Amino acid sequence: MPVVGEEEVSRISTTIFSNPCSDRLTLRYSYQEPTDLVITGYDIQGRRVFDHSRRGLSGSGSFSVVLTGIPEGVYLLKIQEGEAQRIEKLIYLR
Repeated sequence: MPVVGEEEVSRISTTIFSNPCSDRLTLRYSYQEPTDLVITGYDIQGRRVFDHSRRGLSGSGSFSVVLTGIPEGVYLLKIQEGEAQRIEKLIYLR
């Protein structure tokens, strides 16, 4: 029996590690097709405190985002990969 109206589910393929982190956040990714990645950090009051983006990532790899100029605390990271997005909590300690 054919399935009608089923949408393809986008799969998030980025892992964030060292959490809690002290000076940098490392992201590991794996994409089969070129993908734009945007990471936006928000403080607990909802203010945007940092942005980082990479365009056309493909294959597997990793990169670091240096976190300077923000106070210690809990942040929410909005991670957008193409059309997919998710929110993760980040604890930043110096």
